[in-house]
Amino acid sequence: MKKITDKQKMISILSDDREFAKYNLVIYYETTSLVPPELLDDQDVAILLIKRSCHLFRCVSLRLKNDRDFSKQAILLGAAIKYCTKKLRGDLELAELSVKHSCEFSFEDVSEEIRNNISYVKYALSIDRSDVRKYNNALSIKPLNEELRSNREVADLAIKANSFNFAFLTPELQKDKELFALAMKCDKSCCSFLKDYQFKEILTKDFVLPLIVNHNSSCIYSFLPEELKRDNDIIKACFKYNGNLLGVAPDSVRNNKEYVLICIKSTYSVDIKFIPQLFNDDDDIFDALVESQTALFGVDWFSDRIQHSKEHMLKLSYSDVFASLPEELKQDEDIREAFGLNGEVKVTYYWYHGFYTQEEKEAIRKALEEKDYDAFIAIRKKNPRGLPNTCSVCRESDYAELEVIDITIRENFMRITDFDSEAG
Repeated sequence: MKKITDKQKMISILSDDREFAKYNLVIYYETTSLVPPELLDDQDVAILLIKRSCHLFRCVSLRLKNDRDFSKQAILLGAAIKYCTKKLRGDLELAELSVKHSCEFSFEDVSEEIRNNISYVKYALSIDRSDVRKYNNALSIKPLNEELRSNREVADLAIKANSFNFAFLTPELQKDKELFALAMKCDKSCCSFLKDYQFKEILTKDFVLPLIVNHNSSCIYSFLPEELKRDNDIIKACFKYNGNLLGVAPDSVRNNKEYVLICIKSTYSVDIKFIPQLFNDDDDIFDALVESQTALFGVDWFSDRIQHSKEHMLKLSYSDVFASLPEELKQDEDIREAFGLNGEVKVTYYWYHGFYTQEEKEAIRKALEEKDYDAFIAIRKKNPRGLPNTCSVCRESDYAELEVIDITIRENFMRITDFDSEAG
């Protein structure tokens, strides 16, 4: 695309949405290939570019980046102060405007003198940057000097602005229990800091238990020392929120039936792979799994007694385990009915079309138009990789042999999305 040297034409393009749509990608990604240097030095054109995208401030001329009034106007439109000249990056008013209005901002963007100014730092950290326009809204104190990162008031503001600023505090402040509790309150994933050695001395039951109870910070369990992982109060407080913590518990805890039942009934139920095999023949554990409707993809985990028990398998009809049932139970009418495999079941299939040739697609389209189920199945069998994308009856047998399921499908044949649009 040729450069547009006419100022009025460029202004017309940038001012009109319909005209701009023809050039937008080039303007966003290859500005200098379309806009000549003389227009990038023109204040009228430059401000329209920045209105289209605040990031285009980086493309304007050095003269404009050194013009205080123009830079102030650009920053108010969301431009970053880091594209200004060194002199303007040391301007306190522009630095204050930048932290408030720029869509991206870092303490590194301003001069060293400003970012070492405690009044400015506290002002910047107290600004609410949650505006959706500011995609880089979590200020990091990593660029600040050690004196500021060891300041208790700065630390408090920094954690409230971005809980992961806790990682950049000085070691002395990182041992401050109130600051750590504040970080956990702001973001539970901050418990990952506990893997570092300097936190061992603050990890006492009196400190940890209120964090779990008051802030639902159950994830803290993974980072606790072994003696606290075995503490009854901590176990119950954590496991009732997240059953999968059983996977990181000591063996003595994992092998405790009471704790396993808490995990199964927890807000975030345990994955069955974390439950020790010693409970695979326990009826209480089985009933708890059924009651909580734990996700199951097979019955192999259970004992032979339970796997071959019709009474037990009927209770698993909420899950997707039919394909893994013993053969004698697959043929049982009560089992098939419980799993929704008998009678009239209306199904909508959406197919992956990339697996079929163009000729096969045409034949499938014709079969659908003519409601020819047999022709459709014949094509389907030629290419077993053409699996259903989604299906309202999700059984393994759907994917192997459609006819295995007794589905009345001739009258309510199939609704299917357009092949061309799906093939992509």
